[in-house]
Amino acid sequence: METIAPLAKVLAEANGIEWRSLHGTGEGGLITENDILGYLARVMSGEEDAPLTPVDPEPSPAELAAYSSPEMLSRAGVEPELAEFLKAQQHDIQTSVAAPAASVPAPEPEPEPEPVYVPDEVMPEPEPELVIAAAPEPEVLPEPVAAHAEEPVAAEPMAADSASDFELEDDFVPPQTPAAAQAPQAQVYAAQPEVAAQHGPTPTPPAATEPPHPAKSGGLLGGLLSSLYRRNDAPKPAPRHTEPEPVHREPAAQAQPAVMPVQPQPEAPAHQPQVAEVPVVSAPEVDLQPAAEALPAPEVVAPEIAVAAELVPPVSAEDRPLPPAPALGEAIEPVSEVPVEEAAAPAAPLPMPAPAAQPSAWAGTYLRRDADLVAMLSAREQLSDMLGELPLTLMVARAAQRHLNLLGVSSLAVADVNGQALGADLSGDLRSGLKALSGAQPGAQAELLILDAGALDLDDLHYPHAITLSIGRVQNGSAALSLNGDLDVQQAARFLAEVSALLAAPVKLLV
Repeated sequence: METIAPLAKVLAEANGIEWRSLHGTGEGGLITENDILGYLARVMSGEEDAPLTPVDPEPSPAELAAYSSPEMLSRAGVEPELAEFLKAQQHDIQTSVAAPAASVPAPEPEPEPEPVYVPDEVMPEPEPELVIAAAPEPEVLPEPVAAHAEEPVAAEPMAADSASDFELEDDFVPPQTPAAAQAPQAQVYAAQPEVAAQHGPTPTPPAATEPPHPAKSGGLLGGLLSSLYRRNDAPKPAPRHTEPEPVHREPAAQAQPAVMPVQPQPEAPAHQPQVAEVPVVSAPEVDLQPAAEALPAPEVVAPEIAVAAELVPPVSAEDRPLPPAPALGEAIEPVSEVPVEEAAAPAAPLPMPAPAAQPSAWAGTYLRRDADLVAMLSAREQLSDMLGELPLTLMVARAAQRHLNLLGVSSLAVADVNGQALGADLSGDLRSGLKALSGAQPGAQAELLILDAGALDLDDLHYPHAITLSIGRVQNGSAALSLNGDLDVQQAARFLAEVSALLAAPVKLLV
C-alpha cells in the first residue's frame, strides 16, 4: 500500500522527486502535499540537492568530488556560502553513513544493498541523520528504502507521459489573416476614379447643353446669331441665369419668319422650339453627345443664344439682308476656339486626386499553447516567503534563455506592458536575476521580449517591432503561452514545447 496522498504523488512525479525516500508527517507516516512542497522549498533554497532524473547517468565518485569543488559550484551559479555549506553537509553524510554500517555486525545480507544504496542516496541528507537519531530501529529503515530504490522504472512512464502530452498539444495550425487585408484596398482604388468621373462633367453642362440645337438649325438663324454676338461683345457669361425667360417668348415668334423663306419648312419648326427648350429640359441628356461629335461649333453657340435673346427685337429688321451664309459660317470657326480652352481648363484637375497606397496590415507567425503551471505556482508561493515577490516573467525568461538557439536569436529581455525592454541582466542565478529585475529601467535592446499579458487580464500581448513571448492570465492552474514574430513555424513550435516543459518542472530552473 502506498504511503502517499494522491495529490502529493502527482506533485512529486511532476517535479521528478523520489517520494519513497521521504518521511511523511501525516497519520501513519503518510506523505502529504506539504511534505513535497517543503522538500521543494529546501531544494530551491539550497538546503538539499535537486533529485537526479532517470535521464541523468549515475555520477562516479570522481565526478562527485569534482562537482563539489568550489570552482565548479561557482561556475554553476551557486553562492560561496551555499557551496561551503553543501560541502560540509556532504562530508557529514559520508561519515554518518559509514558509522552505522560498521556498527551492525549481525545482518550480513544488508551490506550488499548498502554500496548500491549509498551512491543513489548521497544527495538526500535527512535520512542518515534520522537513522542515527532513531536508535531502536536501525535495521527497519534501510530495508524498505533498498526495496524501493530497486524500482527506478516508476519514473520512466512519467517521462513518456509528459512527452506524449507535449505531442498532443503541438497540433497547432497558425492562422493566416494578413491576406484578407489586401482585398479592401483593391476595391477602394476602383471606387475612387468612378467618383471622380461622376463629379467631372458637372462644371461642363452649361457650355455643352445648348450648342447642338443651333448647329442643327444652321442657315440664316445661325448667321444672325453669330453676327449679333460680334457686334455686342459686352455681355459675359454672368447674365446666363436670366436668359431662359426671354428665349421662350421672343425668338420663338421671330425666328419662324426668318427661317421660312430660306430653308424648307419641315426642318425649321422642328429645330426652333428645341432652341428654347434646351436650357430648361434637356440639359443633362445632351452632355454626353456633343463632346464627341462636334466640339468647335456647339460650345461657341451657347453664349451667343443668350445675347441674341435680348437684342433680337431692335435689330431683327436690319440684319436680314446683311449676313451671307458662307461668310457667317467661316466666322463661327475662330469663335469656337475660345470656349474650347475654357472647357479644357476645368477638365485638367479632375484626374489629379488619387490616394497613395499604404499597407495597413502587419504579418508575422503566431503560435500558442497552454502551459501547466500547477507545480510552478506551488514553488513560487514557497519561494516568495524567502526571496520576496517572484515575477512569473522571470521564470519564463530563464526557461526561454536555455533554448534561444532554436529561434536563431542571441538576446532576450523582460519588457513592460508598453513593449519596452528592461535593462536587467538575467544570466546569473535566480536571486541575482530577481534583484536586477526589481530596479531595472526601460530602454534596453533585445531580439526577444518576454511580456506579461496577465498583468492586463489578457491571454496574450504582442508588439510588431520585435519577437515577443507572452504569458497570459492563469486559469485553473494553466496559462496561455504564445509566440509572435518573423519565425520558422517548426522551430517556433519546438521552442514553445521546450519552454512549456521547463515551466512544468520548476526545479530545473534553479540550476
